[in-house]
Amino acid sequence: MSNEQSQSKGPPPWLARVKEHLDNQYCDRLFLSDLAEIAGVHPVYLARAFRSFYGRSINKYLLSLRLELARVLLGGGEMSLSDIAAETGFCDQGHFSKNFKRSYGVSPGEYRKAVQARQ
Repeated sequence: MSNEQSQSKGPPPWLARVKEHLDNQYCDRLFLSDLAEIAGVHPVYLARAFRSFYGRSINKYLLSLRLELARVLLGGGEMSLSDIAAETGFCDQGHFSKNFKRSYGVSPGEYRKAVQARQ
């Protein structure tokens, strides 16, 4: 079966469970082995299936969820950058800032200033 055919049918239930778990627990520290246990499949198979059905790796998917929440929190303007980093599942502020800038082209501080200037 081609990749296009498998995607038109939708993901298997075990893969949908993993995605739902990611959507609900994305700020937690997650391990591929734990996700594979939830799915009942081998970690390598899970990683390949996830990429096949959702078009990106589990890590890139988690990163996008975490960064989107960070954008919301930055718009609120009340939390410190280190608190936002911790709240969104990053190991430290530097890792958070580097990934934010790589994804959005501006630092978290610059993003916050731009949002506040518009309000």
